[in-house]
Amino acid sequence: MPKRQQKSEVTSAAQRIVRSDAAVRLAAGGQEAAIRRVQRLVAQHVPADVSLVDELLAERRREAAREADET
Repeated sequence: MPKRQQKSEVTSAAQRIVRSDAAVRLAAGGQEAAIRRVQRLVAQHVPADVSLVDELLAERRREAAREADET
């Protein structure tokens, strides 16, 4: 599966989880527990050798370079 599709699926899954039961989960286990659950979910779908931060930074740099080229 392409990395872009993986990221999209992870983002969608995380958003669904957060939206669907955020209030119940926060009331039951607190914000830290909710964050840990989302982190575990993301970890299931992102390979250990992939840094989402590095990929986001690279994507932002590419976009900034494209915008600079357009001006």
